[in-house]
Amino acid sequence: MAEDVGSARSLRLSPDGAALVFLHNSIEDPHNSIASVGRIDLSTKTCKSVTTAYVEALPSNCWIQSSHIVYSSSVTGRQVRDGGNRKYSNPAIMQLVTVLDVLSGSSSYYDKTAADLHAWTVLDVSGKSILVSASSPSTPHTLVVLRLDTQDWIWSERVVQTPHKALPIQFSTIASHTIGANSAGAFLIYPSDSSSDLPLIVMPHGGPHSTSTLEFSYYAAAFALHGYATLLGASCIH
Repeated sequence: MAEDVGSARSLRLSPDGAALVFLHNSIEDPHNSIASVGRIDLSTKTCKSVTTAYVEALPSNCWIQSSHIVYSSSVTGRQVRDGGNRKYSNPAIMQLVTVLDVLSGSSSYYDKTAADLHAWTVLDVSGKSILVSASSPSTPHTLVVLRLDTQDWIWSERVVQTPHKALPIQFSTIASHTIGANSAGAFLIYPSDSSSDLPLIVMPHGGPHSTSTLEFSYYAAAFALHGYATLLGASCIH
C-alpha cells in the first residue's frame, strides 16, 4: 500500500465506497503502541497517513452518515473526577470515544461523560447513534447510546442499561512520574469496607507494549470481593 506501512489492520471501507481507512504501525514498533491512521483513495490509488491515535482496533461499524468521520475508542491520559466531582491529583488512563476526521486529520474526544465512568468503548455505530459500553474499576459496564449532530457538533447521551448491583469496591490513583512525553503511574482497586492492611496483588505491566485503563476489570473486582487489593501499572500517553 505504501512504503511506510509495515503492519496494517482494521481495514474499513467508507459508506460511499471511495476510500479504505486502516490502522498501521511500523514492524519495529511494540504491539499496542500509538498507531497511525491511514487512508487509501480508491479512485487515485494513493495512500497516506492522516493522524495518530492510541487505538488497538477500529469497530466493525465505525462510520456515522459520513465517508470521512470515523468513531473509535482511544486511550489518553486525563485528570479523573470521582463520583463527588472532585478531581484526583494524578492523571489516569482513560478510554474515550474518539472522533477522527480522515480527510483533515483532526480528532476530538467525547469527554462530557458521567463523573464515575472513565472507560468508554465503542461497540457499534448505526445512523447517528453510537452504542457504547462505559465502566470504571469500581463500576461494571453500562450500555449508553450517544448521538451526535455533525453540523453543530452537539452530543446527547442516553443510558439504556445499568449494572444490576453496585459492588462494594473502590479505587484510587497513584502518583505518576513523567518520562519524556509520557508518564507512568498506577491505580489501586480494593474493598470499600477495608479497615486494616490488605494482601496486595501487583500487576506491573504497562507501556509501551500495553497499558491498564480505568475500565472495569473482572479479575480485580473478584480479588477485591475476596479481600485483596490489586495494583495495576499504567503508562500515560500524551
